[in-house]
Amino acid sequence: MPRLALCATGSVVAGLTPVLVAGVAHAGPSEESSSPFNLSGLIFADAVSGSGDDWKGDETQADIRLAEFSLRYETESFIAVAGYDFGQNREWRDVGIVRRFDRGSLGFGYFKEPAALSKLSPQGGTLGMEAPRFGSTFGMGRRLGVHGSWQTEHLLFQGAVTNGSLDSPDATGRGPGQTAASIRVSTGIEHVQGVFHLGGYARWLDYDGSGFKLSEGPHSGIVDKSIYVNLTPSYGREAERSTLFGGEVAATAGRWFVSAEASALSVDLPTGSHTVTVGALQASVALTGERRSYSPYKGVFKPIKPDRALGEGGYGAVELTARIDHLGLSPLIDGSSTEVGFGVIWTPRENVRVIARHEEEFGRGAMPDSRSLGIRVQFGF
Repeated sequence: MPRLALCATGSVVAGLTPVLVAGVAHAGPSEESSSPFNLSGLIFADAVSGSGDDWKGDETQADIRLAEFSLRYETESFIAVAGYDFGQNREWRDVGIVRRFDRGSLGFGYFKEPAALSKLSPQGGTLGMEAPRFGSTFGMGRRLGVHGSWQTEHLLFQGAVTNGSLDSPDATGRGPGQTAASIRVSTGIEHVQGVFHLGGYARWLDYDGSGFKLSEGPHSGIVDKSIYVNLTPSYGREAERSTLFGGEVAATAGRWFVSAEASALSVDLPTGSHTVTVGALQASVALTGERRSYSPYKGVFKPIKPDRALGEGGYGAVELTARIDHLGLSPLIDGSSTEVGFGVIWTPRENVRVIARHEEEFGRGAMPDSRSLGIRVQFGF
């Protein structure tokens, strides 16, 4: 398996060499433009090799996981944005308008719902090739509607009332007519060595007769999803509504970063209400000494920036990462899955990253074992 992965990833890296060279030359901060318009992009080229009963398709797969391009118009008090992913998923990204105030914002459009630190963190800043599995499994993602935030001296409040999505995904809980109300409260407390973050969120969702599938791909977004629980009308167990509660805690201490998240989803079925729980614990250490910064306006941590970039007297930043990710889906099915992953992230310059990752999934009952070795070459502008 490792040989197959290395062959595939070698092809991807070779194919992206011109992009990386350009990134090393130009990915640094540019002179600030007076124009309110800005075009940005983010590209992920992934290759992964895996095996196991939970693995779908060929053992070795490679694809452009993400090719996001966004056009943004921004003034001191107004933002308009439109983004689209031309990569594997072919889906809309952030699309809408936002009015900013001194202590908050109010917007309408297609944005991330306020739920889960790992899902709200910048797309290119995850510790693994993907965020922890529970976010996608529970249908967390972008939703179409009204989104707002308000910040006091110590707390950040975020909320949204939404109905559907621009992509109308099948049985994800974000389809047409599926109404949701979400709220998140968080705080970031500065200390000598960094920041301590604490947060919690809740979501109430009506599936509007479409039901819901609890599903997730093993280890990588380019691998076909496995359907763990099908709660759609065609399977005779239709999810009617659900309530989601979650908590998050994270901290930086110098070069160290650690976070823990847990969520519980209570699903209303014709036979009654059933609750499943999930969680993830992850950590990283920057061998080159950098630390992650914190955005109090969004309640998230940002990816590290190298103190000495490649081509500027250094070799970039190097992080070691680890994560334990647990899905426990009883009583909906007799099964659970615990995924353990280790990796390394090299950030030669601020907008260029290379991620190498090994994952082991230990299943029980209806949820099988699997394993993978993957690599990502990432470039943004």
